[in-house]
Amino acid sequence: SNGNTVFYIDADGDIGIGTTNPGHGQSTPISGVKLDVAGNQMLSSTSTTNSDQAKLFFFRSDGAVGVQTDIAAATQLGAIEWTGLVSADDNNSISAARIDVRANTAWNSSANRNADLHFSTVDSNTLAERMTIRYDGNVGIGTTDPSETLHLYSSANVEPTLKLESGTTGGQGAQLEFVNSGTDADDND
Repeated sequence: SNGNTVFYIDADGDIGIGTTNPGHGQSTPISGVKLDVAGNQMLSSTSTTNSDQAKLFFFRSDGAVGVQTDIAAATQLGAIEWTGLVSADDNNSISAARIDVRANTAWNSSANRNADLHFSTVDSNTLAERMTIRYDGNVGIGTTDPSETLHLYSSANVEPTLKLESGTTGGQGAQLEFVNSGTDADDND
C-alpha cells in the first residue's frame, strides 16, 4: 500500500490499523488500548435475516475463562465515550459525553441479571451523569435511581421543571394528557 504501514502489532500485542503507535491517539497515551483504528470504522452485515446483523459486543468478565468471579452490582459492563484533544491543555483529552452500562445487581450463574444504561455529558470540564434508564424501564433525569416511570430531580436550588412547548400556530398547542386506562376510574394517584 504505497509503502505505508496499514496493520501494525507492537511488542505488547497491541494492534494498530492506520497507526504504528496504538493507544497514543493524537499524542496522549491511553493505557490498556489493545486495538487502535485511525479513521472511520463501519460494522456491516450482508445477511438477510434479522438474527444475523452487524453487532458490536462489549464483553465483561471478572477472571479468566472457567474461573470467573461474580460481577458486583454497579460494575461497568461497557461504555462509549467521546473525547476531544486540546493542544493548549498539554494535549490532555477531555471527555465530552459518555454512555455506559452497569450491572444493577450482582451477576452470577443463578442471579436474575439486571443492567442500567447511563448517559453523561460534560459541564465546566466535569463529566456528570444526566440521565439513567433502569433495567425496569424507569427513566431518571437528574437521578441515577429513578423510582417512577419518569423521575425528574434537581439538586440545585430550583424546582425541576417539565416544559412543553409548541412551535405551531393556531389551535394546536402543547398538551399534557393524563389517562387512567385501568378498571378503577377513581384510582388517579
